[in-house]
Amino acid sequence: MEPLPVSEIHSSLPQWTSVIQVIEASHTKTTHAARASRVYRRFVFADSHGVKVSAVAFDGNVARIEGLLVPFKKYCIGGASVEEIPKPTLPDLYRFFWIINKDTLIREVFEPDMPSLPPYFHLTPFTSFQHLADSQASITDMMGVVLYALPKRESHLDAPLVATRDYVVVDQSNMPILLTLNGDLESGAGDAISDSIASIESKPVIIAVRVRVKTDNYLSLCTKATSTILVSPRIQEAARLEHWYRSNRSALMSSVLEKHYCDPLLLLPPVSDAMLSSISDVVAPTQFPMGASWIKGRVSVDRLHRLWHLACPYCFTPNNFIETLGISCVACLKDLYVFPRASVKLVVTYGTASINVIALGYEAEKLIGFTAYQLSQAEHEGVTLNLRVADALDGRVLCCYVSRSPESVQLAGVSFTIVTSYWVGDAIPVND
Repeated sequence: MEPLPVSEIHSSLPQWTSVIQVIEASHTKTTHAARASRVYRRFVFADSHGVKVSAVAFDGNVARIEGLLVPFKKYCIGGASVEEIPKPTLPDLYRFFWIINKDTLIREVFEPDMPSLPPYFHLTPFTSFQHLADSQASITDMMGVVLYALPKRESHLDAPLVATRDYVVVDQSNMPILLTLNGDLESGAGDAISDSIASIESKPVIIAVRVRVKTDNYLSLCTKATSTILVSPRIQEAARLEHWYRSNRSALMSSVLEKHYCDPLLLLPPVSDAMLSSISDVVAPTQFPMGASWIKGRVSVDRLHRLWHLACPYCFTPNNFIETLGISCVACLKDLYVFPRASVKLVVTYGTASINVIALGYEAEKLIGFTAYQLSQAEHEGVTLNLRVADALDGRVLCCYVSRSPESVQLAGVSFTIVTSYWVGDAIPVND
């Protein structure tokens, strides 16, 4: 039977075959809808004309196709059920999806050369992540080498408990960053990564699709419900990345030991004025607020704001604790011994626009020149440092990367939090 292009295959066609390339393949998932659990895997195929189609396999058919439909390989496929999409998002897209069943025939089309990354993927360099952080946009695709896996942990906010794990990934920019796999992705793709990460000589390459950039840990990535992780893809670009790792593995593994993945100077280095956003754009009330942004201006310190507070050592949420024993954090529910954490509220002004921001933890200590322990001890001894800090900082020019504050901080009346910041020489002109 002559293979048909995807666009010519519809639900009333009795028999058909098509040659496709696998673009995405999810890990095995479980759905609990209608009181009955089902296992399934989702796929995205594309033909030589660039037409994409979604496919799904359920229950026993998941095991039947084990080892087949490997990402980026080509297959001749036929006999799948063709179902119409109830509400297609765009009228010009292919309006059917395929269900792989016991009658579906799948045969690999062997190619002499390793394939290249298909044009549907547009890899985002790690150095561009900061432009998407905490925004409505998600990273379409990224590719990196997994250097290290941190210990697994469980979310105490979900019932049942959801396993998560952080992985250190890097690309040729030499900027290691944390990628967090959540829930099913950790138990699926995470297990595949863990199986191949033990060797120092080689590390797995992954492609992460539809992951979100956050300002946790200064800059990091995390998966969401629609994310897909492709482990060890057999494509030319991944092979080149593996070769780059082998040529630089000593320095790369040293960067893990030195925790470069949480170093603000590497993740968010100082930027030029061309990278700055205007304060008026950042604070403007819009339906889709801006994500994290770089701003610059002269600072003035809120002299009435207390420069330290007690906080949860796990999620850093401020709390009003009376005791230090037998407490559970109201934000993350973990048992804890509280500890002091520094904070400073600033007004940053550029021209006629201004913004209220807060710096917390290490970033506050870096700005004010005191540790949280020193601040708490000074207050215990009856010494107030607010005026001293204000006199030292007022009028100086600060370049800072700010994001919208978490709800616990917004309740204190500050809508933006400083992720990291750098003092600018006062000789640099600022329109004030």
